[in-house]
Amino acid sequence: APLNEKLRKLDGTLNIQFTTELEAVELDKLEFVNFLDIIGNERVASVNLSGLTKVGSLTNPVYSNLYIRFNPLLQDVRLDALESLLRDLKVEDNPMLSALACPNLQKVGQESDLFIIDNTALASLDFPKLQSVKSWVIESCPMLTTLDMPDIRTPAAIEGAESRQVSQSDLEEYAAAQTEAAEEAAVETALDNAFWGN
Repeated sequence: APLNEKLRKLDGTLNIQFTTELEAVELDKLEFVNFLDIIGNERVASVNLSGLTKVGSLTNPVYSNLYIRFNPLLQDVRLDALESLLRDLKVEDNPMLSALACPNLQKVGQESDLFIIDNTALASLDFPKLQSVKSWVIESCPMLTTLDMPDIRTPAAIEGAESRQVSQSDLEEYAAAQTEAAEEAAVETALDNAFWGN
């Protein structure tokens, strides 16, 4: 039977990495996993984790992360049921991903970081129930125009937000500043390489 028909809970690590023929990750029956890394899959266009409610276990808190990284054709990620995340969420370098939503994510661990980095087509982020995180990094997402996070408070990555609710404009300004800083760094690197003949 296909893996999706059997796998419900995995108190361990699931890596889906560096595939060349896989076009879709269909794990909508999976409810819990301790660590999930979907990385470097050449043809994966969709990731369906719509039944996943929890990522991370207190028995192994260091490896309690959800990573979706370096998938060049990925366009759709479903995390409809995700309610709690013990550690980090990292969505990085998925150049065709235009939207990311975690409509039911409420609870993250005290040491959790959320990284949304180098997703060049990403236009919207939707975390309507999330209230706080240790730090929030949005970087090099130049198309990002919609950030739906009405309840988020005190993300340490946003300067000056320690004692108030973070507004839409705060997050937009932060995203723009991160993108500008990354572009400036790239220009400096190019100039250095040209100067030194690298």
